[in-house]
Amino acid sequence: MASSLPVSEGKEISLLLLGKTGHGKSFTGNSLLGWEAFAKSSNLASETITATLNCSVREDGTVVRVVDTPGVMDTENQEECTISEIMEGMSLCPNGFNALLFVIKYGIRYTAEEKRTIDILKEYFGSNFLKEFGIVIMTEGDSFDINYEDGNKSFKEWLFENESKQENKPMAELLKECNNRCVLFYNVGDEFNDKRKCCVNELFDLVKQIPTIYTSVHLELASKAREDLVTTLEIPVLHTAIQEKISLLMDQLDKDMRNNTFSYEDMKKKISALNKELEKVGIELEDKTEFLILKERLDCILRRVEDIRYSENKMTQRAEQRQMYDSLEAVKDTPTRYKIFIQKAFLIFAKILKPIGTILTFGAAHNALKEFVNHREELYETCKEEFKQLISSEREKNTKKSCFLL
Repeated sequence: MASSLPVSEGKEISLLLLGKTGHGKSFTGNSLLGWEAFAKSSNLASETITATLNCSVREDGTVVRVVDTPGVMDTENQEECTISEIMEGMSLCPNGFNALLFVIKYGIRYTAEEKRTIDILKEYFGSNFLKEFGIVIMTEGDSFDINYEDGNKSFKEWLFENESKQENKPMAELLKECNNRCVLFYNVGDEFNDKRKCCVNELFDLVKQIPTIYTSVHLELASKAREDLVTTLEIPVLHTAIQEKISLLMDQLDKDMRNNTFSYEDMKKKISALNKELEKVGIELEDKTEFLILKERLDCILRRVEDIRYSENKMTQRAEQRQMYDSLEAVKDTPTRYKIFIQKAFLIFAKILKPIGTILTFGAAHNALKEFVNHREELYETCKEEFKQLISSEREKNTKKSCFLL
């Protein structure tokens, strides 16, 4: 057994086996290690249900670590559980892997299911994992020998010939993606011992040509890309949801106004929450036009809410002033009436003095400044007219009083 050989310090190769159930991953692992390390199954039932690590030492002293993983697209295992086990297998070699071996049986048609297997692996290992670290291993080399028993065609010639055939285009694309790193394996039969040794050596030669190691950093980058993809797919859904929420908010505002149930604080809270959702979606959107349209609709609701609150406050203020004015009007004695006159005048001019005071106090607060600028002429004319009426009223009262005294 290869593990009895002396270990060469610093020389080690770690390999991860990937692929569907029944394509010979465990057989391949045993060929790579030189002993029956992994349980074998000749049928479609998966013998490997958890990620398993086994090791050996090659004749040159290189330590070989092979991790076998459960089959992707195994009908007996849920996809998430399988991927979880494969990810667990990554932790068995914390320093990373020199190559990721995709095992596929020779002679099968490369169907949509096989392509789906590759797509699933790309989701978790990264879209370029085959190009940078992948090697395709085709098992059942004995079947190839039977098909070409006259020996007039090598495996490399067969690969080149099949590149141009339309029915083999998906397989050709797979091989092209991993830079044609492909080895035919003879995993069973003592009569293939020499060929088995040759194909294993060929594989290790290919592994040595891969300059970098697949580590947890690559896995984290793939995870980030996967999260970004999920976010991208969710954007249209979130966009539609926000549109609906804005429409419902406008409808609620109309109903609150009709039913006299308007709550400024409640509306502000809902608008603020929607704004946060919208900003999050806006960051991800490439085309900002839709974002700006929704943003304007939300700002329009906010302006309307602020206008409603301004109108309500103004009505309340007028009611309070009228109540105070009327209460002062009820006072009859002359000495007090001069005081009342001054108080009335103050109430009139307070309409101008109040916003000016607010501006001076709070450094030109936006709402106060806006109110004063927009309504200063109106306030001035209103106060001027009210003051004239006040003077006229007082003169009339004084005239009546003088006539009475006469």
